[in-house]
Amino acid sequence: MEKSRRFKILLSMLFVLFLLSFSSVYMFLNRETNQEVLGVQDNFEEKSEMVSTGIPYILSEAPLVAHIGEYYEYVPRLVDIDNDVSELTLELIDGPEWLHIVDGIVVGLVPDTPGTFSFILRVSDGYNTSELKNYILVEHRNE
Repeated sequence: MEKSRRFKILLSMLFVLFLLSFSSVYMFLNRETNQEVLGVQDNFEEKSEMVSTGIPYILSEAPLVAHIGEYYEYVPRLVDIDNDVSELTLELIDGPEWLHIVDGIVVGLVPDTPGTFSFILRVSDGYNTSELKNYILVEHRNE
């Protein structure tokens, strides 16, 4: 009886080791370097490079969902290690006609048409620039 119990324990330990090694290999082989959800990319390496080279960039992400007929507002957080934030300029390069920049804030009245809209913001310190593409999912409010 004692041998049977030892055998079961040994078999259980081998099974656990097999699962751990299999899952480690699986995770290693199936890793992804660039995650993307609803067009939002995890660009951590890109932002790290910008910090070290002094390129201004936008640190915050825009709200992804807006509701029809409501006011959309996004306050981008600008960062630059070389210059004061007040010296940076923010531009709306491309976007829907209902979206504007007022005093460094992206604002607009959301249209009556549901859908996905994209817009590109550019931040500049006069020498270096960077751009960030954002998406807005316009939908009806569920009450």
